Amino acid sequence: MKRTYDGDMREEPGTTFPKGTEEWEEDLLEDLYEQFLQGRSLTLAELAAETGIHRKTLRAMIRRMIGRGWLELWSDEDGRELTLTDYGKIQGARCISRHKYLTEFLQMIVGMDERTAEKNACRMEHVLDEEGMQGIMDFLKNGSAHARVMRNLDLRILYEIGTYECCGFLYLPGDGHPRVLADECEDFKEEMPLRVERDGSFFEFHPQTGHEPRPLWYLYDGQWARAEEMPEGSRIPTRSFVFVFDAERIPLVNGTVTLTFTDPAEREPVTADRRELSVHFWR
Repeated sequence: MKRTYDGDMREEPGTTFPKGTEEWEEDLLEDLYEQFLQGRSLTLAELAAETGIHRKTLRAMIRRMIGRGWLELWSDEDGRELTLTDYGKIQGARCISRHKYLTEFLQMIVGMDERTAEKNACRMEHVLDEEGMQGIMDFLKNGSAHARVMRNLDLRILYEIGTYECCGFLYLPGDGHPRVLADECEDFKEEMPLRVERDGSFFEFHPQTGHEPRPLWYLYDGQWARAEEMPEGSRIPTRSFVFVFDAERIPLVNGTVTLTFTDPAEREPVTADRRELSVHFWR
């Protein structure tokens, strides 16, 4: 029997496929696990306000999540907070890991912007089996790709936990060639190691022996943020850098971030006296 359609039905395949119940519940598990990582637990009312899901629908989802072993037994009568089981925490971390890998894959290989990659990864993570997911993870760590610029990148996606040799230089802003080194470049060591830890990835910024550097700030998402101070210097999260991938190799070639220095008495940067830090990965 030939199908007939009324009106303009010119929609692209894959753009209107509705989410299934399990997808919604796995997304909710991700949300609850992210709240757990921030030290928060939510009541049903708070979760409804944050997700926009009706309380009646949430109650049904919570009952199923309890049945799957993700949540502790719970009653909404006294406004109790929702608590993840140990198994729920493991599965929540797994969901977030799959989402991050898929987002990076779509940005790197397909060339999607971050927002579009996030949206697509949110659907793909629920249907891709372990063999497919492992293949993408292996490709990101060992495969080849076209030259590409990426932002907001956590290098735990590409590097195992450990320390990696890198060198860095401070330049005056501008696109001229050759680049002009900033005066502050002499105050810091060229070696700027990449440190990949369980809770994040960072570049370390070490002053020369005997030098007391001014407070260091970096520009992230249009806002100034204070670099984390350590006994041996400062460190800056990799997500604030803009990275360039080589056309024939992964890991990375170099990354750049905008910096500035302030006087100790200043609470935040008030001038446009910027510098550009360029970090190079040693082959």
